[in-house]
Amino acid sequence: MRPIKGEIFDIQRFSTHDGPGIRTVVFLKGCSLYCPWCCNPEGLSYESELAYYPQRCFDCGECIHICPQKAITRSCKEDGVSIDREKCNNCGVCVPVCNSKALTLMGEEISAGQVMKEVKKDTVFYRVSGGGLTLSGGEPMEQIDFTEALLSVAKQNGINTAVETCGYTSSENFRRVLKNVDYLLYDIKHTDSKKHKDFTGKDNKLILENMKLAVQICPSVTARVPYIPGFNDSEKEILEIADFLSSISVASLHILPYHNLGSSKYKSLGKTYQMASVKSVERKRVQRIKRVIEERYPIKARVGG
Repeated sequence: MRPIKGEIFDIQRFSTHDGPGIRTVVFLKGCSLYCPWCCNPEGLSYESELAYYPQRCFDCGECIHICPQKAITRSCKEDGVSIDREKCNNCGVCVPVCNSKALTLMGEEISAGQVMKEVKKDTVFYRVSGGGLTLSGGEPMEQIDFTEALLSVAKQNGINTAVETCGYTSSENFRRVLKNVDYLLYDIKHTDSKKHKDFTGKDNKLILENMKLAVQICPSVTARVPYIPGFNDSEKEILEIADFLSSISVASLHILPYHNLGSSKYKSLGKTYQMASVKSVERKRVQRIKRVIEERYPIKARVGG
C-alpha cells in the first residue's frame, strides 16, 4: 500500500496557542476560502510557492544564472533580485544555490509517516502538559485523506488531537475527520451569508451546518471569531454570532482582533496585501465586546487565541 502524502508548508513545535498544552502544529497547504486578512497566505495555494526575502540577499546572482524560466533578474529598484511571477513556475531550482536563504520554497510533499516521526519527538511534553498534535493551514479539510491519516495515527499513538478549520467541507468529509478529533478550533466569521461570500468568496451555509454537526460529535469545540474592521466589527454583528453559538450550546469563544503582522508574507510571495490601509483594532474595544457577550450569553470568551 502506497503511503498517504500531503502538501505542508511548516511544522511548528512547542506551540501553546493552538489547543491545550504544548503542541506540534502541522500547517497544510490549500484553502477553499480567500479571506483578505489571512495571516498565512503561504497556505492559500495548493501548490508550492517561491518566497523571496530581499533583506537576506547577498546579491551573488547565482539564482539568476540557474533559473530555467529566466524569471529572475537584478532589481532596478533595490538591492537584490526581481522575480517575474508570470514566468516563474515555482520549480524551486534556484533555492539550493541561494546560500543566504533569501529564496525559499513554501510547501513540500511529505508522507503521514514522516510527519508523525517529527510529531512523536515531543511525546513526553504532550503527556506532561496535556498537549498533542494540531492540524492547521491553509485548511486541513482540503487534504481530507492526509488529514484523516494523520489524526488516525496520532490517536493510535495516544496523542491528543486538535484541528483548526473554517468548516467549509462536505458533512461526509467532516465526519471522517471529527471521529479522531479531541479538540476543535472552529472559525465563525459572520452569520450573514451574502457578506460572508462577498469577503471570503464562499457563503456560510455549509459552515454553519457543520458547526452544528461538530458540537454533536466532537468532545470539545471552541469557536474563533476574527474581529475584522469593516467586516464584522459592529456590536450587532458580533452578538449575532454569539447568539448562534449559544443556540447550539457552544460555550467557548476566542475573539481574534485584526492585525497586519502577516503583510510581509504577501510581499515575499509576490502578492498584494489588500488590507494594507486597515489599522489594527484597539484592544479595549474588543475587551468591551467580550464583556457584553459574557453578560448576555452562557459563553466563556477570551481575547486572542
